[in-house]
Amino acid sequence: MRVLSREQVRRLDQDAVQQLGLPSLLLMENAARGLCAAILQLRQQAAGRIVIAAGAGNNGGDGLAAARLLAAEGVLAEVLLFRCGRSLSADAAANLCFLQRAGLLVCECDEQQSG
Repeated sequence: MRVLSREQVRRLDQDAVQQLGLPSLLLMENAARGLCAAILQLRQQAAGRIVIAAGAGNNGGDGLAAARLLAAEGVLAEVLLFRCGRSLSADAAANLCFLQRAGLLVCECDEQQSG
């Protein structure tokens, strides 16, 4: 398996959106499906609760989408959203909306609350 750097992944995502015309939200959904599959596979080997810590960017959006997909599989994950005073990326905000519309709870944590 080839491991890509952060910059290489960003470039691939950018090319997929700009050159191929794929919606960035679709890329996020695909990443979430992969994460969901990995979590479900690991869950067969170990019991315990699942906690998804998500930030305000697109990786956080991947986590939010994965929580929704896990719930569709009957697996509830605790979702912690750390904004740290930042606005969510557009795609992360969309996935937060989808998650909330599905009736799933998100615990929003901000640096102002912790201090």
